[in-house]
Amino acid sequence: MSADQPHDADLGAPLTVTREEQEGHVLFALAGDIDVETSRLLRSELLAGLPTGDEQVVIDLSAVDFMDSSGLGALVGAWKVVREHGTFRVAGANPVVHRVLTITGMENVFEIHPDVETALRS
Repeated sequence: MSADQPHDADLGAPLTVTREEQEGHVLFALAGDIDVETSRLLRSELLAGLPTGDEQVVIDLSAVDFMDSSGLGALVGAWKVVREHGTFRVAGANPVVHRVLTITGMENVFEIHPDVETALRS
Protein backbone atom coordinates (compact mmCIF):
# COMPACT_ATOMS: atom_id res chain seq x y z
CA MET A 1 0.00 0.00 0.00
CA SER A 2 1.42 3.39 -0.93
CA ALA A 3 1.42 6.29 1.51
CA ASP A 4 -1.27 8.19 -0.42
CA GLN A 5 -3.80 5.33 -0.45
CA PRO A 6 -6.38 5.28 2.35
CA HIS A 7 -6.37 2.46 4.85
CA ASP A 8 -8.95 1.48 7.43
CA ALA A 9 -7.92 4.19 9.87
CA ASP A 10 -8.58 6.84 7.20
CA LEU A 11 -12.12 5.67 6.48
CA GLY A 12 -15.19 7.29 8.00
CA ALA A 13 -16.60 6.55 11.41
CA PRO A 14 -17.53 2.90 11.98
CA LEU A 15 -21.25 2.21 12.09
CA THR A 16 -23.08 1.15 15.23
CA VAL A 17 -26.68 -0.03 15.23
CA THR A 18 -28.69 -0.13 18.45
CA ARG A 19 -32.21 -1.57 18.64
CA GLU A 20 -34.69 -0.83 21.40
CA GLU A 21 -38.42 -0.84 21.89
CA GLN A 22 -39.91 2.48 22.88
CA GLU A 23 -43.52 3.63 23.15
CA GLY A 24 -44.81 0.82 20.93
CA HIS A 25 -42.12 1.41 18.31
CA VAL A 26 -38.98 -0.43 17.33
CA LEU A 27 -36.24 2.20 17.32
CA PHE A 28 -32.97 1.65 15.50
CA ALA A 29 -30.38 4.26 16.50
CA LEU A 30 -27.58 4.46 13.94
CA ALA A 31 -24.25 6.18 14.53
CA GLY A 32 -21.30 6.70 12.20
CA ASP A 33 -21.04 6.62 8.42
CA ILE A 34 -23.29 4.51 6.21
CA ASP A 35 -21.40 3.67 3.05
CA VAL A 36 -20.31 0.74 0.94
CA GLU A 37 -18.11 -0.48 3.81
CA THR A 38 -20.86 -0.44 6.45
CA SER A 39 -24.10 -0.94 4.52
CA ARG A 40 -23.87 -4.75 4.69
CA LEU A 41 -23.77 -4.54 8.50
CA LEU A 42 -26.71 -2.12 8.48
CA ARG A 43 -28.79 -4.34 6.19
CA SER A 44 -28.05 -7.39 8.35
CA GLU A 45 -28.86 -5.62 11.64
CA LEU A 46 -32.09 -4.10 10.31
CA LEU A 47 -33.42 -7.30 8.78
CA ALA A 48 -32.56 -9.34 11.88
CA GLY A 49 -34.23 -6.84 14.19
CA LEU A 50 -37.35 -5.92 12.26
CA PRO A 51 -40.63 -6.72 13.97
CA THR A 52 -42.84 -9.41 12.52
CA GLY A 53 -46.11 -7.85 13.67
CA ASP A 54 -47.83 -4.55 13.08
CA GLU A 55 -45.25 -2.50 14.93
CA GLN A 56 -43.92 0.87 13.95
CA VAL A 57 -40.25 1.26 13.01
CA VAL A 58 -38.23 4.44 13.54
CA ILE A 59 -34.71 4.82 12.15
CA ASP A 60 -32.78 7.45 14.12
CA LEU A 61 -30.16 9.04 11.85
CA SER A 62 -29.23 11.88 14.22
CA ALA A 63 -25.75 10.44 14.82
CA VAL A 64 -25.10 9.55 11.15
CA ASP A 65 -22.57 11.88 9.55
CA PHE A 66 -22.68 10.50 6.00
CA MET A 67 -24.82 8.15 3.92
CA ASP A 68 -24.28 7.08 0.32
CA SER A 69 -26.50 5.12 -2.07
CA SER A 70 -25.52 1.76 -0.58
CA GLY A 71 -26.80 2.94 2.79
CA LEU A 72 -29.97 4.17 1.15
CA GLY A 73 -30.36 0.72 -0.40
CA ALA A 74 -30.20 -0.88 3.06
CA LEU A 75 -32.94 1.45 4.30
CA VAL A 76 -35.10 0.73 1.25
CA GLY A 77 -34.69 -3.01 1.85
CA ALA A 78 -35.95 -2.64 5.42
CA TRP A 79 -38.80 -0.36 4.29
CA LYS A 80 -39.96 -3.02 1.81
CA VAL A 81 -40.30 -5.52 4.65
CA VAL A 82 -42.02 -3.12 7.07
CA ARG A 83 -44.49 -1.53 4.63
CA GLU A 84 -46.44 -4.81 4.47
CA HIS A 85 -47.46 -4.63 8.13
CA GLY A 86 -46.44 -1.35 9.71
CA THR A 87 -44.89 2.07 9.23
CA PHE A 88 -41.29 3.05 8.56
CA ARG A 89 -40.14 6.44 9.80
CA VAL A 90 -36.78 8.12 9.44
CA ALA A 91 -35.80 10.77 11.97
CA GLY A 92 -33.04 13.22 12.76
CA ALA A 93 -31.18 13.31 9.45
CA ASN A 94 -28.54 16.04 9.28
CA PRO A 95 -28.55 18.33 6.20
CA VAL A 96 -26.10 16.12 4.26
CA VAL A 97 -28.08 12.93 4.86
CA HIS A 98 -31.39 14.72 4.35
CA ARG A 99 -30.14 15.90 0.96
CA VAL A 100 -29.49 12.28 -0.06
CA LEU A 101 -33.05 11.41 0.95
CA THR A 102 -34.43 14.40 -0.95
CA ILE A 103 -32.54 14.12 -4.23
CA THR A 104 -33.33 10.40 -4.47
CA GLY A 105 -37.05 10.98 -3.89
CA MET A 106 -37.10 9.01 -0.64
CA GLU A 107 -38.88 11.87 1.11
CA ASN A 108 -41.92 10.71 -0.90
CA VAL A 109 -41.44 7.10 0.25
CA PHE A 110 -40.32 7.25 3.87
CA GLU A 111 -42.03 9.25 6.58
CA ILE A 112 -39.27 11.74 7.44
CA HIS A 113 -39.30 13.56 10.77
CA PRO A 114 -36.97 16.18 12.23
CA ASP A 115 -36.30 14.14 15.38
CA VAL A 116 -37.14 10.88 17.11
CA GLU A 117 -39.63 12.46 19.50
CA THR A 118 -41.72 13.74 16.58
CA ALA A 119 -41.52 10.37 14.82
CA LEU A 120 -42.69 8.56 17.95
CA ARG A 121 -45.68 10.90 18.35
CA SER A 122 -46.91 10.66 14.75
